[in-house]
Amino acid sequence: MRGVWKRSIHFVLALVCSGSLVFGEAAVAFASDHGNPIPSAQSMENVLTEGQDLETSQEIIDKGDCGASGENLTWTLDAAGLLTISGEGQMADYKNYSQCAPWYPYREQIREVLIEDGVTTIGAAAFYNLPEISEIYIPQNVKTIGHSAFAISGIERIEVAPENPYLKSEDGVLFSKDGTQLLHYPYEKADTAYVIPQGVEVITSSAFAHNRYVTEITVPPSVTEIQAYAFSSNRYLSELHLSDGLVSIGESAFDSCARLTQLSLPASVQRIGADAFWLSGLAEIQVHPDNTFFSSQDGVLFNSDGTALLCYPPTKEGTTWSVPEGVKRIAEHAISNCDNIQELVLPEGVTQVDASGISFNDNLKGITIPKSLKNVDSYGFSGNDALQYIMFAGTQEEWQSLSVSGKLEGLPVHYNGTGHVEVVDEAVPATNATTGLTEGSHCAVCNTVLKAQQETGIRVYLENQVISDTTLDGDVYIGPNAVVTLNRVTIEGNLYVLGGARLNSITVNAIHARSFSFGYGSTFYNGTVYLMGSNSIGSMYAATYPVEEIPLYLEEGSLLADQGKVTIVGATPNIARFYCNGKEIPLGDDGWFTLEGMDVTKDREIEFQWVTVFGNTITKVFTVDACKEDGHMIVVDEKIEATCKTPGLTEGSHCTFCQEVLREQQTIPALGHNYVDDICTNCGIDRSKCKHTGGEATCIEKAICELCDTEYGEVDGNNHKHTQLEGEVPPTCTEAGCTAAETCTDCGATVQESTAIPPLGHSGEICNEIAATDDRDGYTGDLVCSRCDEVLEKGQYYVRIYRVYNPGNGKHHYTTDPAERDFLAKNGWIYEGIAWNAPKEGDPIYRVYNPGNDNHLYTMDIKERDNLVKGGWNYEGILCYSAGSDGVPLYRVFNPYVTLNPHHYTDSLEECAFLESNGWKVEGISWYGLGN
Repeated sequence: MRGVWKRSIHFVLALVCSGSLVFGEAAVAFASDHGNPIPSAQSMENVLTEGQDLETSQEIIDKGDCGASGENLTWTLDAAGLLTISGEGQMADYKNYSQCAPWYPYREQIREVLIEDGVTTIGAAAFYNLPEISEIYIPQNVKTIGHSAFAISGIERIEVAPENPYLKSEDGVLFSKDGTQLLHYPYEKADTAYVIPQGVEVITSSAFAHNRYVTEITVPPSVTEIQAYAFSSNRYLSELHLSDGLVSIGESAFDSCARLTQLSLPASVQRIGADAFWLSGLAEIQVHPDNTFFSSQDGVLFNSDGTALLCYPPTKEGTTWSVPEGVKRIAEHAISNCDNIQELVLPEGVTQVDASGISFNDNLKGITIPKSLKNVDSYGFSGNDALQYIMFAGTQEEWQSLSVSGKLEGLPVHYNGTGHVEVVDEAVPATNATTGLTEGSHCAVCNTVLKAQQETGIRVYLENQVISDTTLDGDVYIGPNAVVTLNRVTIEGNLYVLGGARLNSITVNAIHARSFSFGYGSTFYNGTVYLMGSNSIGSMYAATYPVEEIPLYLEEGSLLADQGKVTIVGATPNIARFYCNGKEIPLGDDGWFTLEGMDVTKDREIEFQWVTVFGNTITKVFTVDACKEDGHMIVVDEKIEATCKTPGLTEGSHCTFCQEVLREQQTIPALGHNYVDDICTNCGIDRSKCKHTGGEATCIEKAICELCDTEYGEVDGNNHKHTQLEGEVPPTCTEAGCTAAETCTDCGATVQESTAIPPLGHSGEICNEIAATDDRDGYTGDLVCSRCDEVLEKGQYYVRIYRVYNPGNGKHHYTTDPAERDFLAKNGWIYEGIAWNAPKEGDPIYRVYNPGNDNHLYTMDIKERDNLVKGGWNYEGILCYSAGSDGVPLYRVFNPYVTLNPHHYTDSLEECAFLESNGWKVEGISWYGLGN
């Protein structure tokens, strides 16, 4: 339970009902058991009123009608959050968003729902999105539950009265009474693992959809069917164990299961619905080798004989993939939303790409298409925004004869399988303080990068150049007249002072490089090479001439003992200069360096390391300790006395040679005023005569004088020093919000009032659209809010109306049957494409046939149909359905000059105008379609 009291929906239906239960959109009949008496409303009072006192009268905040017939049911909502449904008969059906239940605006306030005796149905979306309800109680007489009645509510468990003949619950999950159907797994049920009970045969539509907690589900062998959207948007589901016995997997069954990376299909599976794995996290699909309907190769799903590619797992690893030989058809959404794939090769033999077959692959750059490809359904290659080129095995003429659309139009095409035409991109030298580029190459046809150019190291030629806290790729060169400082720099290559450089100075502070070399002929004019801090340099080599011009500064710890070497060709100890803490130390006649202090002079011996580098002469490395206690140049830091207002410092000392603090000064606290008869005994100030200045009054305190520390003036009620923001409410699509109010934490005053923010409003976009094919109905897609994911308007299922033409007699014919279309095409008719799309539901359009002159006529007018039948025409049934006046109008035009095929039907005003200009008569709008 998610609150401090129990929040439930209690359904009390004392009316005995028989028949079937509708949960979602399907009506399901269950076995009944009427042997147990029905408890009265009074006997259920304890269940109904847990956490609530029914004797307490609460203010009614809203009410209205909610019956299927209007006033047959009413609703009331009281101030305690109790929603009560009263009356006789059926409840009205609602839609999630476009036609909400009348209490929907109060969904945040509703804590309990009480449905009284006499109510026989629970309407569609009746209690949709009630976030404060955590439990549903369904009593014994509930018979019909509409689609999405409890969707996206805060439900953690569902309970059913034991006497209910239609339903039962186990562990808070809703089942049919006989246990063969799992109807609803609660949206907020917090278990992370769930084993479906043995005996369940059907997992119904959207049963587990949107659950936010379950990560592992085990399906028993008794389950034969997983219906559409059963696990849709189950974003945390990572393990799903399917058992042998499963026969059918419905449309979009695992849609948007982002963490489900592997799925094994048992031998028993015979059907997989469209988009079953759409937007899932699958990287691998395995099929049992004994399955006779499906197969898998390298984790990719095919039909049984491997001629149809059904699903390339969306997250399968690999950037290049070749469809196996033998595949003839790429099924709808077979390669879709696969972000890893960059190069795709279709083999010779592929003839068909279904609607959206290769679509929305964000990183797909190139596709190889065979000459055998003949048919590409609508949007076959849509949404591949990164596509750069096409490799086509045929000629340009053959490509132009292939009907393609979407992202393939306008792309560069390599004809005859010639592949890329490589063009070399020349190397770019590094410029002044900028990187260069290595040699690369690209394709002259499609500009695809074949060999990427790499950045090279920089060359520094600037005076006063400072480079700090970075990594430089490649070799780094320092050129003429440079004053360069490198601070904490890592160089991937070598560091060079170019030959012939006129270098004033270079400072290297904590640098890492392979080597540090001075080019032959470099000249240093009154300059010095400084190596400071902890440097890591593989070797240092100076091949300069004359070597006497290279003064070298080495700081303690700057070279690695086991790697760092300084080679000065032909040098002797008398040539080099030694510095310690910024001061040059001369080399004495005896070969000793002497460190001089204020009071003490102490000799320090230089350590000699005999090293040979690059076959050159012996080298000396000079190292020395910095100041020791007996070598410090001591300076006294004088004591600073504290005053009434300012702190002081004790006496200390430091070394002026190395700046080391030898005796740290301590802070002396300020004395503060000590008043006797308004006179401070420490500083002598008279607070009675002070003019008081410098203080600042606040909303709760007067000002304090900065001279005498006396409180003066008045409290400033507008000067709030400490405030906080609170009460901010972000707006949603349907509800207003407000900005935060600013209040003072000292006095509690409101500094800035909160301001209202109007609702954002829904922002609709089409989702879940399915293109119709010869084998499957289409779906126009749902209008879904991109902000809150609410479905604003459900789409419609539709069929395609095919139009064929007989050039022999000028007759047009319309049909929804691909077999009839293909039969006529084989007998000389010409298939002209899809005339319009028609919904699966609506007002019927009748098809009649005149056997005397071989004419067909289509009409919505029953009287016209019946009169024609009386006149000898044959009624052949319903062609399709009209979409209603909000659809695309279909015009009927009539040719008064012919008796054969005098009528024609079209949604094109241009075609109407053309026919009218040739003597046809436009008879007006016959019906409405969904467009084409």
